[in-house]
Amino acid sequence: MAAVPARLEELEQIRVLGSGRSSSVILCRHRASGAHFALKKIPKATATPRVFAEKAALEAVRDFELATSSSTSIDGSGSGSGSGSGPGCRYVLRFHRTFKDATHLYFLLELCRGGALFEHVRAAPAGRLPLSPTVRLYGAQLVLALRAMHEGAGYAHRDLKANNVLLDEQGNCRLVDLGFAMQLGGGGVILRHSSAGASESESESESGSGGSGGNGSGEGGGGAAVAGCSARRRRAHSFVGTPHAMAPELLSRDAGGYDGVAVDWWALGVLLFEMATGAPPFGFGAAPPPRPAAAHGAILEALAQRGCMEGEGEGEGEGDGLLERVSAGADGVVFPPEVFGGDSDGGAALESLIRRLLCADPEQRAGGAEVQAHEWFAPVDWEALRAGEVEPPPSGRELLVPLVSSDSEGGEDIDPEQNAQLFGDF
Repeated sequence: MAAVPARLEELEQIRVLGSGRSSSVILCRHRASGAHFALKKIPKATATPRVFAEKAALEAVRDFELATSSSTSIDGSGSGSGSGSGPGCRYVLRFHRTFKDATHLYFLLELCRGGALFEHVRAAPAGRLPLSPTVRLYGAQLVLALRAMHEGAGYAHRDLKANNVLLDEQGNCRLVDLGFAMQLGGGGVILRHSSAGASESESESESGSGGSGGNGSGEGGGGAAVAGCSARRRRAHSFVGTPHAMAPELLSRDAGGYDGVAVDWWALGVLLFEMATGAPPFGFGAAPPPRPAAAHGAILEALAQRGCMEGEGEGEGEGDGLLERVSAGADGVVFPPEVFGGDSDGGAALESLIRRLLCADPEQRAGGAEVQAHEWFAPVDWEALRAGEVEPPPSGRELLVPLVSSDSEGGEDIDPEQNAQLFGDF
């Protein structure tokens, strides 16, 4: 692994890879080693407590990865068999460290040159990805990523979607953007962390946008029980994520809140369907997706009949029929026979898995070990996958970046006293 810069000044900022409402990501080169990194840049003037929450989540995943080995399973048995052990963290974007200056906060991250999974789905010749090996491999990598977060680091992601999965140069997945991650109430390396703003209070009610029920114990309710973490401590009340990928108990803003782990497994079901068909099962709410290739017309027609391609709401998943569709779970989803009708490439098994993930009742929803043991993943060599020894499908194309000057962004001045008070611990 390349040496990690100790100071911001050691980095040459080359060009902007992308910008959002509250941050930008810059391609950087370490002057001494020549290694490239991604630098997430956040203006202090617009920073929210979620920045500290993201930092704590990234640190927890990193610490779990360092504290475990390929021979150590999440349950501590040492067998590593059939569980998302430490190396499952290889499918979560690697976090190196933070920096700060007078006007900005920075996250130094692994560089993924393959682009967003969303782009690859849209660019696929048929407007969708091949079930085998592509959808199966990406799905398996994300299972390991979620289990590492839930059962190892002690966090729920809460915004899993195609735009929050990047591909590296080899074509492997990385789960990114932990800005909405929620600390679970027990288990995992995260219990050693207490960064400001990292925990979500029982009364928090913060509306999120932009880019994605009760639980007992055992294998139901969103998967294997997180060690030492009661159902109550896994509950949240924030309205965060992306409407088209939200579970019904989150989208409905139920007063009782929702289980953060269970909503992640629901979102995986949405993403598997989107990779397989080119469109999410319940539509995009107010934002219609780009039309895939004409060869995909039969699938589009079936989806359009269910109102899954267009929306008329205000972008929050309300007033456009999205909540009604989502509340029906898998029973309200059209599974196009062109994709799911045969057994030659596992379409029937994939439909079975998606139905278990899109269960409207979070207590009955599949997750964790049950998902990993599903027949759809029977061909997967989990040990080899955890070790990074499975050859991924061709990544297609590298991320194209605009030639933008690194000094194109400014920052608002922050009062020195306020600066130290707000960001002294970053």
